Amino acid sequence: MAERYTTGNAHAESFFTVFGRHVVVTETGLNTDIISHELAHVALFDRIPNFKWYMMTYRVPVWFDEGIAMQVDYREIYSTEKYLRHTDNGAKAPTLVSMASISDFYQPDTLGWYRYATSKHEVARWLQKVDRQGLDQLIQSTTIFSDFDEQYQFIEAAAEK
Repeated sequence: MAERYTTGNAHAESFFTVFGRHVVVTETGLNTDIISHELAHVALFDRIPNFKWYMMTYRVPVWFDEGIAMQVDYREIYSTEKYLRHTDNGAKAPTLVSMASISDFYQPDTLGWYRYATSKHEVARWLQKVDRQGLDQLIQSTTIFSDFDEQYQFIEAAAEK
């Protein structure tokens, strides 16, 4: 029954509307990693200060939203070792710019694993530098008037000092 509310062959899906973020889980999605991943999307959405639907659609890049969600997804297929091996130590990974929009990230092609694994790797790298305080700062500074990429880079640069 839940399959009719998900796209493609999704095990679970988190989607947002002007009324909030919702999670649908299919029978094959009854897995701790998958459910944790989807709930992380909800948590990020809830922490965006204003204009949540607009911000998640047009301001927060999809690679960041998925990268945050991948931090609680420990499936072996997305391990750092597999990412490094399959992307030639990141040299063949997709760029963040190529994964920013909904239509860019969720393309119906065979490169989905690369987008999820790259998002996970990038956000883990960034979080290691900026810690929870940097994440909180980024979320709170994500407004209709701010540039997400500038804030992301600024917070990382400040953490390196």
